[in-house]
Amino acid sequence: MKNRNSTVLTAIVLENVQTVSRKTEILLKSNTNTKKLDSILSLLTQNELVKEFEGNFLITDSGRKYLEAYRKFSTISESFGLKL
Repeated sequence: MKNRNSTVLTAIVLENVQTVSRKTEILLKSNTNTKKLDSILSLLTQNELVKEFEGNFLITDSGRKYLEAYRKFSTISESFGLKL
C-alpha cells in the first residue's frame, strides 16, 4: 500500500466517522495502525472536528466543513497533476 501523509489519513478518518463509529471500526476502515489512529483521533477531538462519547466517535459540523474543503483542494490539486 502507498504511504499516506497525515492530511490524507485525517480525511480518511473523517470519512469513516460520518456515522457513529467505534475505534476498532475506524481502525479497520482506515487501514492504519493504532498509534497513528490514536494520534489523529486525539488531534481531531482537540480541534472539535470529531466528538467522542462513550467510546464512540462522530464527525462534527466543523469536521464536515474541513472534509469538504479537503475534497475541493484535493480536486483542484489533482487537476494540476499534484497528488496529496
